[in-house]
Amino acid sequence: GGGNIENDEFYSFQVNWIEELQLLEVFFDCNKVLTYQGDIVQEIFRGDPNVFWGFTAATGGERNKHIVCLEFASFESNLEDVVLCRGGKTQLNAIGGVSYSWSPVEGLSNPNISNPVASPMETTSYTVEIRGNCGELTFDEVEVVVDGSLTDLDIGSDTMVCEFENLILDASLDRATAYLWSDGSVEPTLLANYSSQFAVTVTVDEECITEDWLRVDVIPNPSVDLGNDSVLCLQSEPFELTNAFKLGDFVWNNGSEDDAVLVDSEGLYGLEVSNICGVAFDEVFFEFEDCRSVYIPSAFSPNGDGINDAFQLFTDGDVSIIHSFNVYDRWGNQVFHESGSIRDGSEISWDGSHRGQGMQAGVYVYVIELEFRDGAKELFQGDLQLIK
Repeated sequence: GGGNIENDEFYSFQVNWIEELQLLEVFFDCNKVLTYQGDIVQEIFRGDPNVFWGFTAATGGERNKHIVCLEFASFESNLEDVVLCRGGKTQLNAIGGVSYSWSPVEGLSNPNISNPVASPMETTSYTVEIRGNCGELTFDEVEVVVDGSLTDLDIGSDTMVCEFENLILDASLDRATAYLWSDGSVEPTLLANYSSQFAVTVTVDEECITEDWLRVDVIPNPSVDLGNDSVLCLQSEPFELTNAFKLGDFVWNNGSEDDAVLVDSEGLYGLEVSNICGVAFDEVFFEFEDCRSVYIPSAFSPNGDGINDAFQLFTDGDVSIIHSFNVYDRWGNQVFHESGSIRDGSEISWDGSHRGQGMQAGVYVYVIELEFRDGAKELFQGDLQLIK
């Protein structure tokens, strides 16, 4: 419609030439924007049936990127005729459409896919109707000539093998003169030790071919790794214990068959994983302990006798940071303040003095904010007796 598409996006553009109707069609995003009907060879190309084709664009005095990506271009058949051995099979491969319809249907595994398997009993010409993104139709043709020696190639059905197993695919045939596997190998046998679709084409007596294929899926051997035994905090939230390996049946020591269990109590957690390739087992022990253990004395006696001379925290290493350590007298005056990281609670303490002078015996108030090793913060406050 003459619109501007200078927006760095790709658009679908199609040109169809229907020879029998002498009709040229141009589509932009599935909208037909141009048609021309006439003898193009005679009227435009002066009788020359072979011409160059392509794209051109211009911006005048400006600059811009003009990019064309060819997804599909066809002027002749994309299907090559094939001489099929009697009793053999081959896979047809049409391209360029979103839906396909083959005829006749005899000898085809599925007439409504792009790549049916053809195994006709006699020479057959197949026609495929190819419908494109915009509903346009094109056609292609292939002849499957049945001739040559009787063959019965069979490399097996789709299968699963365990990791590290060696599956040998054998395409050996009497009178075979050439082998070609999908990975380029040319020997009669192939080691299939990875997951893939394997296909082989065998030429017999240098005059006919037959094909076969199968899907091989390699199943890894089961493995279990639940980690090392650990000590967890009583205050921690329960969490799911799981295993990275998922291809198998799960049985936990509590009878669960889920792929994960909830760790919410102390004990032994064990997992068995099994599949057709074996069994694996692992277990882990979780111990719980209090991660917020702290003792705050209610009295101290700063008399220099070496016993209980300072007001300080006692912890088993559970406190990582003292965000604030404050002491107030009975009138609300702050007589001590400190903060910082600690290892065992002994780094921060009050010796009962303020500005270098010993405080009187009596009741004081402490307000202490702590951060524990599990990251939790908590505020403690209470009365403190200073004894002399």
